[in-house]
Amino acid sequence: MSKTNTKAPLIYVWLGDIVPKWAFESFSITRKHNPNREIFFLHNNYLNDKFQKHFEDLKIQRVCIEISQKDSVIFTSSHLIESNFWKYTSFRFEILRYFLVKYNIKKFFHTEIDNLLFNFDELDNKFEHKGKGLFVPRDSLNRAIASFIYCNKIDLVDQLIKMYLPPFNAKNDMLALGMLAKESNNLYNLATESYNENSNYWEILSPDYSEGIFDAAALGQYCLGIDPKINKFKPTYNLFINENSKADFNKLKIISNGKELFVKAAPNQKTFKIYNLHVHSKKIKKALDLIERGKIYYNLQKKRKTIIADRYKIIYFIPRCLKKIFKYLKQIFWLKKI
Repeated sequence: MSKTNTKAPLIYVWLGDIVPKWAFESFSITRKHNPNREIFFLHNNYLNDKFQKHFEDLKIQRVCIEISQKDSVIFTSSHLIESNFWKYTSFRFEILRYFLVKYNIKKFFHTEIDNLLFNFDELDNKFEHKGKGLFVPRDSLNRAIASFIYCNKIDLVDQLIKMYLPPFNAKNDMLALGMLAKESNNLYNLATESYNENSNYWEILSPDYSEGIFDAAALGQYCLGIDPKINKFKPTYNLFINENSKADFNKLKIISNGKELFVKAAPNQKTFKIYNLHVHSKKIKKALDLIERGKIYYNLQKKRKTIIADRYKIIYFIPRCLKKIFKYLKQIFWLKKI
């Protein structure tokens, strides 16, 4: 930790598999917009050593942290969704806590690797003046998203981990944050694209105060689609509407100045800067085309559906599907013959 840098560090956490190569495209955009921010990458896989030069070029400090899963509150929970993906997205909170305690870090920003962060230098002072707590985008009554968060009250990380214990028994990271939002008076709900509608259900830190909004998931999904892994049999398109968003996307407008993105939720509402874009589809090059006002951007302005990933997925799927059908019919035929 630098003793001369007064800004809170930005911390990434990636657990399990080796870091995907597209992540460096994401890191590069975030670093470009935040040249003076101290950035850490926490992980638990020594195979990431081969990317050391990439991290050095981006001035990102890589820290390998090994915590036994047997000693983990989260991994030993019987209520957590049985999937390494969901376990690791929750386990990161314990990794974060270990790092914060070891290096005596009192405040930090945290983001997920598929988020592009535009300059957020103004947020340090704004959040500090607002109070001590955890600042997180919330998109429903029962959940909040750790796409881009700030914390200057570290014991809230301990409280968050307790959400995985009885009587709360959180099933994933989003629900754990949602439970904490209900249990703690020190959680600040950051404004999303649905800030106007959501303010009827819970207290929101006004986008006028933060001078911008935060993408839990919906904006990135609308602009660049969802993760192609979810679309098993068809291409990934933009214009996806997240089920938790209350914004009217027929009226919502995404605006780019060629460097950053802005959102106007409705014609009668103000235009706000977007601090982070959650690229759920992981197509960072397409996101860059959006920011730089390329084809994807102009199609978005016209509400025109655009293929973001896996244009030919259906072509490859058909032979596999026919093969499975043939195998199934063959089994039925032999059973009848017997």
